[in-house]
Amino acid sequence: RCTAVYGVPTMFIAMQNHADFAEFDLSSLRTGIMAGAVCPVEVMKRCVEEMHMAEVSIAYGMTETSPVSCQTLIDDDLERRTSSI
Repeated sequence: RCTAVYGVPTMFIAMQNHADFAEFDLSSLRTGIMAGAVCPVEVMKRCVEEMHMAEVSIAYGMTETSPVSCQTLIDDDLERRTSSI
């Protein structure tokens, strides 16, 4: 079973807005990485509360320096994860 989801915030928003979102069993999820754009706090809250991804973190980087140069910690609070690196 899947335990992690990686993607850009737009992908998470699309999943959360899916017409059948409430019907999916996401209980095996626990972690993931969001990158590529700023993540709104509400999207992160839904990842934690509705998708069971308490350990999701935000990654920043450039192709030229490796895909990920900086990443938030999984124990950072939601505000810190969505507003800093």
